[in-house]
This record gives sequence, structure tokens and C-alpha cells, in this order.
Amino acid sequence: RPAATAPRVVVAASASRDRFAIELVFRILLRQLADQDDRENLGVILSAARRILKIILHLFPMLQIQNVKKSYKTGDTAFEALRGVSFEIKSGEFVAIMGPSGSGKSTLMHILGALDTPTAGQYFLDGQDVSGLSDDELSDIRKNKIGFVFQSFNLLSRATALRNVMLSLVYAGVHRSERELRAKLAL
Repeated sequence: RPAATAPRVVVAASASRDRFAIELVFRILLRQLADQDDRENLGVILSAARRILKIILHLFPMLQIQNVKKSYKTGDTAFEALRGVSFEIKSGEFVAIMGPSGSGKSTLMHILGALDTPTAGQYFLDGQDVSGLSDDELSDIRKNKIGFVFQSFNLLSRATALRNVMLSLVYAGVHRSERELRAKLAL
């Protein structure tokens, strides 16, 4: 791993382009497979595709936080909620953010969820620096790249698991055939 901060930014940007190219080619291939009438082999194809994509995407950091700080100012008083947090998460990794009350967990989750921006430091999501984006740009990031899982699930009780997963893709304007394919890959 690079030791200095500046080279890590270059690595992230390069990884993002490579990752995007790989995902694009992969999606085109999946769309071509889905367009064919070979429905009996679709399950085998999707299973193999899911394994290949996991291997490929695990090579690139999905999320990088570099020296992120967040402070709130009330009158003359400043409160530091985050003090120089740094870490990275690769695709497929499971991470728990733990700490005592008041340690900055919720503040960090708001930044990771593109609901807030850091006071200082950098946040890369798929190689894109989202630390200083406008509210509209953050909204696009939330729509296209981030999924929220709520404690109460907020699922539609009359819909299948597949249709619940496909719902966010409807809002994102994804074509029906691709929605179904992406939802099946996710499940």
C-alpha cells in the first residue's frame, strides 16, 4: 500500500477508471446473455457471473476515507465529532462501525451515506472524491451508488424479495430487463 496521501489519490482515481471499464464490459455481456432466449442456462450463467464479478471488484477499493474530520460550530464553541479518520473498504468486505455513545459513529455514517460532507479530509467512493460535492451531486451519488438498510427493513410486504430489490432501480431509471438481471445478481 502506498504510504503517502497524495499517491493514494492517484491510485484511487486509476482504480475507479479500471473498475468502471470492467463493470461496463461485464454489464454489456450480461445484457447480451439476457437478450438471448437461453432461459434454462440463465441461472448457471448468473451464478458464474456473480462469482467472477466478486473476484474482479475485490481488487479495487470501493470506499476510501483519508484523514476525515467533521466539526460543528455553535456560537463560539466548536465540537470535533471526527478527528482524522482513515480507512478503506474493498468490495465484498463486511465492516462494523462500533464505539461508545458520542464517538462519531452517526456522523461518520452520514458522511459515508452522502448525507453530509466532511469539514476536512477526503472521501472517495469508487475512486470519485465526494467530499466537496454539492447537495444535488450528493443526491445523485445516493441514487446511483448507495443503498440504505433500515432497522425495520422498510420492505413492501406484498412484493417478493426480487421486486423489493428492483424498486430502487425503478427510481434510478434502469430498464426493466436490466433491473431484473441486476436484482438477481444482488440476491
